[in-house]
Amino acid sequence: DEIVLLDSGSSDETETIARRYTDKVFVASDWPGYGPQRQRAQSHASGDWIFMLDA
Repeated sequence: DEIVLLDSGSSDETETIARRYTDKVFVASDWPGYGPQRQRAQSHASGDWIFMLDA
């Protein structure tokens, strides 16, 4: 299993909490839109299946 987190501006402890479970935590300060942001996250994944959650 693999967890990839792409954080695009959380103001809480999302990044810190995620690092407890995975080293694949990425921060993108720009916002190109949902499609490009999802593609950016997918580029870091290695699995055959991807589950995405927007929050």
